[in-house]
Formats: sequence, structure tokens, C-alpha cells
Amino acid sequence: MDLHSSGTIATFRSPLLDRFPEIGHAFSTRQGGVSEGTHASLNLTTSTGDERARVAENRLRLCTAIGADPARLTIPRQVLSANVVDLRPDHVGGVTPESADAIVTDAAGIPTMTLSADCVLILLYDPVHRAVANVHSSRLGTFGRIVPRAIERLRERFGAQPEDLVAAIGPSIGPCCYDVGPDVAEPWRRELGDR
Repeated sequence: MDLHSSGTIATFRSPLLDRFPEIGHAFSTRQGGVSEGTHASLNLTTSTGDERARVAENRLRLCTAIGADPARLTIPRQVLSANVVDLRPDHVGGVTPESADAIVTDAAGIPTMTLSADCVLILLYDPVHRAVANVHSSRLGTFGRIVPRAIERLRERFGAQPEDLVAAIGPSIGPCCYDVGPDVAEPWRRELGDR
């Protein structure tokens, strides 16, 4: 990941996705916003109790910094799931009515955003069909195979082939800061063995 800044907004970009000028992308940091206190400063979600006006201003600042149209910004209604939703025209400029943690589209010029505090964000791009999946992979989403589900949705909807996909994995929490107890580890052991 490469760190970029535009004014006070700092983002990370994937050199791999930068090879495709037709797709804009960024992983934001918390720097450069107007939120205060525990939400400081570039809080992008209304679900934390932050003031809606501040969140709107933060989203506007981020979109402006990365060259995205804030009026068309579309966000899935995230619920820590493995659900994938198709972007539809009635979603544009808001939050999807369906609960999902990934959104897929081939519509140009419509920015999508998934939100994360410490979970893994993944961007999948099919340069052949110019289709994208914007994925928030929480622990539950990962266990529910949200990334393979997003790949399958790209295949079903747009004809994407897995071997053509390019993936960028955003910054996330690591083992230094994420303790896992037996209640969390045991289902993974049953699923994956001791690897």
C-alpha cells in the first residue's frame, strides 16, 4: 500500500489497482475530518453516535480528496455478515435497503464504500468486464466466505472469471492487537484444522 494525501485527508492506495486508471480506489485513514472526541476525526459512519452533519462533511471531504462524486456515494447496510448485494439504480447516493457487507457493480462513476474499524476491506476488480466488488470481511463474514461469495456474484452477474480478478487487501487489525479466545478459535479449528 502507498500512502497518499490530499490536503488533510490521508489514504492508502494499492499499486496493483493503480495499474487500472479506469477504477478509482482508496483506503482511508482517520485523519482530516471534523468529528471530535472518540469519533475524531474522519469518522465515516453514523452508527457510532457521531453527529450526522459531521459524518456528512467527512464523507464529502473524503470524496473530494479522491475525486469521487459524493452525491452518488453508495454504501451497503453493513451487519457483519457474508451477504453480497448488487448495486441497483435506486441505491445510488444512499445506503442499500438490503443488509450486506459487500456490494458489486459494473456501473461506472458510482463510488461505493464499505466501512471498517479493524476488519479486512477487500477490493476485487475484473478488468475484462470492468466490474468491482467492495467487500467488508468481518470475522463472521470471513467464516461465511464473503470473498468467494463476492467472486461468485461477479461471475453470475458480469461473467467475471476468478483468474482475471485483481484483489487489493486494505489495512486491518493484526495479531498484535486482536486477542482471540477459545470461543472464537474453536469454530475455525473445526473448519480449517490446526493450520
